[in-house]
Amino acid sequence: MIIKESMKAPGKPRRRLFVVAMSLIVSGAAALSPTPAVAAPAGDVSVLADSHWWANVAGSNAAGAHKALDIKDLSVADGAVVQLWTYSGGNQQRFYHDSIGSSVIKLRNVNSGKCLDTRGPSDADGTQVHQWNCYSTDSQTWRQENAGTRIVNGSTKTVYRFVNLFGRDTCLDNAGGSGNNNNNKIQIWTCNGSANQLWY
Repeated sequence: MIIKESMKAPGKPRRRLFVVAMSLIVSGAAALSPTPAVAAPAGDVSVLADSHWWANVAGSNAAGAHKALDIKDLSVADGAVVQLWTYSGGNQQRFYHDSIGSSVIKLRNVNSGKCLDTRGPSDADGTQVHQWNCYSTDSQTWRQENAGTRIVNGSTKTVYRFVNLFGRDTCLDNAGGSGNNNNNKIQIWTCNGSANQLWY
């Protein structure tokens, strides 16, 4: 009789045991799960929800105006050259930051929908940066690194460098550091900390 009573006992104790067991399982799973990514510090624009334009420190200082990354002739074609041009606010100068990791992004042009890419692809110094249909390749992958602050045209700017992850690491570079003329070549070059490779 006692055995029968225990078999017919209400289900609450079983439910309680089930809840406790599930709590232990969930706790264990949480302990094994990856640590969430640390939020970017205030002012870090490594990943932007909206589009952004990027001006070069050397070019802008030389020209006395913002000289920005620009897709030549507003082209939407694969292989269109990326150049330096006076900032206009046009979509050919604005880029989405497609996040693919901590501070690792693709720079996707708003006008064309295509990504900044190294021609070839190649990691040789002087390789032209152009736009190409976005796909999974390190030649379109850039690590955005905070490089401190610089005085640009009389105001303090937080500046960044963009390191291309194809082959050896190389930096997005304004060829010759010039900004006096529009259509200056944008290339990759061995990272050296120069103003040619700093963007704001």
